[in-house]
Amino acid sequence: GLAALIGGLVSGRMVMAVDADHPLPRIRSILDDAAPDFLLGDDPALPIGSTRAVGIAEALGHRSTGWSVPATWNPDTPFVTIFTSGTTGRPKGVVASARYMMFRGEESRVSWNLAADDAVATFSAPGSAGGLGTILGTLMAGATVIVPDPANAGVNATLRQLERARLTVL
Repeated sequence: GLAALIGGLVSGRMVMAVDADHPLPRIRSILDDAAPDFLLGDDPALPIGSTRAVGIAEALGHRSTGWSVPATWNPDTPFVTIFTSGTTGRPKGVVASARYMMFRGEESRVSWNLAADDAVATFSAPGSAGGLGTILGTLMAGATVIVPDPANAGVNATLRQLERARLTVL
């Protein structure tokens, strides 16, 4: 998912991160509202209705996807749709431009004084403005980004992952 988000930014395509750990009705609701052209993910068998699912391995196996990088790239182009939590009703999609998300990234990089030798962990979902901003800021600094998944890997495995990465920022 992270590579797809970055690929979307670089290619000028609009992207949306969907957390596969969310309940299936929420995922379906988000996909129904957003109506994406396709879903790129680790598990193309996810039952998501009419949205075409493409596995990452399948996508990497094709030389031509029919896409090309736009000749001109406008930073004000919509980059990502971020869905609200839905605590006050149905989740709502909020569109953020590449300029805004790069600003969020730069804000993280400068605020945390990130450098290339840092290793940063974020527990915020890449589909949230905070999570994506942290990821972009870390990459902009040339640092290592870690997106742990303690819910699936377990706490002990996550702690070992962070230790191996020589975490500098949490």
